[in-house]
Amino acid sequence: MKYQDFETLPQVSQLKLDLIAAKSVIDTPDKWCRGNEVCREGVWQRCAYWALVAAIGTTVVEGRLGSAIAALTSQYGNNGKLQGWQDRHTHIELMALWDKAIARA
Repeated sequence: MKYQDFETLPQVSQLKLDLIAAKSVIDTPDKWCRGNEVCREGVWQRCAYWALVAAIGTTVVEGRLGSAIAALTSQYGNNGKLQGWQDRHTHIELMALWDKAIARA
């Protein structure tokens, strides 16, 4: 690949990269939990919020974490917090929500 070929590659936003990274933290049911993060038998299970924190590396809501939370909550009309939404839905529904946010990022 030549250098000029890189100019034609699509740009991927930081938001999309953050969402993809966070989704990988909880991409299977055994890595996800409702409520807060827990460690069971040496295996971390995280909720949606703590998956974002693990991927982005901060608990400061302003900036990248806040943008990622907004990208997810906007998929269901911002009706409540991410934590409450994910606690009332299945892992499959959460992954679908994540996929929509990634597609729109």
